Parts: sequence; structure tokens; C-alpha cells
Amino acid sequence: MQQQGLTKDDFTLANKEKLDNKLYNSALCDTLQELRQAVEAMYHNLNTLQSRSGDQLPFTSINYGTCTFEEGRLVTRALLLGSLEGIGFHHNTPIFPCGIFQYMKGVNDREGTPNYDLKQLAMKSTSQRLYPNYANVDWSGNEGYDRNDPRTYFSTMGCRTANGFDIKRLRTVEGRARQYLPNHHHYAYAGHGSRRRCGEVYDAFRPENTRSQGYFN
Repeated sequence: MQQQGLTKDDFTLANKEKLDNKLYNSALCDTLQELRQAVEAMYHNLNTLQSRSGDQLPFTSINYGTCTFEEGRLVTRALLLGSLEGIGFHHNTPIFPCGIFQYMKGVNDREGTPNYDLKQLAMKSTSQRLYPNYANVDWSGNEGYDRNDPRTYFSTMGCRTANGFDIKRLRTVEGRARQYLPNHHHYAYAGHGSRRRCGEVYDAFRPENTRSQGYFN
């Protein structure tokens, strides 16, 4: 590697011209095979293993569709193909993970954009396997996000829960617990049937209160 003037950063799918063609194709073939097996194992495990409570599968979600690096596109394609393939002998539709395809202008919204082919594959998967769902990264509530920082992209947790701000009001999807007003409304109404009680529940989950109670320490 050093004799050829290459570094580890040169070994990417987009750098094919600088790499030996035979070795490149061999490595790519091995990578695709291992990636398919990894996705197959993930779908199988998430739909057969029980959560700690022992009464349901782990609720898992994966947001994808905006990465335009070749490596990221390979992973996204593998996830969608795994969804289409199904699980088990009868190729059943997997319950988890909940796939969420992130729709983004200039990335996958129309023909000619880098990931338009992946959006087409996602729509095929949705028509046959229910997933993925779709999240509009460019909706008005996510105005001002950083296109160079995927952590600021609008994403969801698979059902009705949107990832947005952490407890310090920083827009990020990392290192945060779930706090989304509709959930607290549902819990309050289900338990007490009171708008006043609903407000009390939400106040209890405000960052300044949860931090003082040690919920996020």
C-alpha cells in the first residue's frame, strides 16, 4: 500500500481509478455478500428476539435515504432489499425495524438526483411490505437545519414520535431521550381524562424538571 502511495483513506468505492481493478471487484463482491448477510441477520434477530420484558419485540427504527456516499447507498439499498425479501422460509413481512425514508430536496426528490433510484426502491418496498414510512426533511418545522450535518435532519422513531431537540434545546437526534407532546397528551388522557392533568404531565417532562430529577443524568 505504501509502495503505491496509497493510504487507508484511498480505499473507498468512489476511488476505483486508483485501485487495482481485480482486487477492487473482489473486495466489493465480498462486501456485498457480507452486507446482505448482516442485514438478513438483523431483520431475523429483531423479529425473533424478545425485549427485556419478554412480551414483545424490541421497537426499533432506522432512518435512511439521504447519504450519497457510495458506501451509504450500498447500506440503504441492502436495507430496502432485505425488506422486500422478507424473513423466514415464507418470506414474511418483518415488523421491525420500522424503516423511515428521509425525503430531501436535491437528494432523492426527483429524477436526476443522487438517491432517486433509492426512493423508487423504497416506494416498491412500501407497496409490498408496508415499510418504509416517509419523513420530509424539508418541512417547515425543520427550517434552518444544516445540510452538512445529518444529525440535524428531521427523523422519526417509526410511529408518531419525531426526533427534534435535546434537553438543552439543541437540534440533534443524538444522545437524547424521547419527549414529544402528543405522547404525553395520550398518556394523560388515558390515565386521567383531564386537560389540566395533561399539562401537569407535560410540565413534569420539561428539561429543567427532568434534569433536576435525574432522569437524564
